[in-house]
Amino acid sequence: MGRKSPVVISEGAFSLGVPHSSNCGEGPGFLVALAILTAVLRAIFPERRKEVLVGSPNRDGEVDSLSSRIEEYGSRFRSEPTETVVRELAQTFIARGNFFAERGKSLEAEGDYLKALELFREFQDLFAPDESKHRLAGTLNNLGRVRRDAGTLSEGITTFDQALGVLDESAGDGPDGSDLLRAMILNNRGIARVRLQDSDGAVGDFTASVEFAHKSFEKRQDAKSASALIEALSNRGASYSHSGRHAEALGDYNAALEWCRVLSELDATASRASFARCL
Repeated sequence: MGRKSPVVISEGAFSLGVPHSSNCGEGPGFLVALAILTAVLRAIFPERRKEVLVGSPNRDGEVDSLSSRIEEYGSRFRSEPTETVVRELAQTFIARGNFFAERGKSLEAEGDYLKALELFREFQDLFAPDESKHRLAGTLNNLGRVRRDAGTLSEGITTFDQALGVLDESAGDGPDGSDLLRAMILNNRGIARVRLQDSDGAVGDFTASVEFAHKSFEKRQDAKSASALIEALSNRGASYSHSGRHAEALGDYNAALEWCRVLSELDATASRASFARCL
């Protein structure tokens, strides 16, 4: 039997233990509770909305190692571009791109992502069709994020659209799950819409991200899906809060806290730290 979800995902507000009636936002008690919880959740989920990259995590001091691996795989690629070599070379470009992106080096990151995209496109016949499309979509997600953060918001949104379009051509679940990848892309596109002051568009993207992340969790019962839910819920809650929809914001923050508890159970090695961040 699978793990029971702590909240029911729907198009409406999440339950807080009080009815969402026409007068639920009236009275000093509600406003005080909202102010306290908003302050706590802003400490947990800062105003800089959570952003999602696809690829290996990177730590300080890794760029030289990644560059050396690119040289090594590049040499092997020039002599014999096998499936393994192409995959490893492209994934190393992505890893180095993530390293640069996390440090605000957008030009370097974009260059590495474009090289990975070129490899996946040119040698897509080496891979299973669904794997090829999912790797393309994941790399486009990262490229869209770096373009968005460089200030070219419309170009970033277009790149996210391309990533979703690639997934639409795929019939399978891919290496990381199509629902989870869609959730990540939609969350990142929603952040771009926030920066364009498109509140309705942002809420729509965050809502779709919540739905796909929840579907992924129902299938996989994994920490990645739970994390994607937390990110989308907290981002939608912030968007609701900024639009004055406080009851709905409070509901999303409450739901995010419940998923933090689920995440702490799934990720045993970091359960104490992840739970502390959510309380």
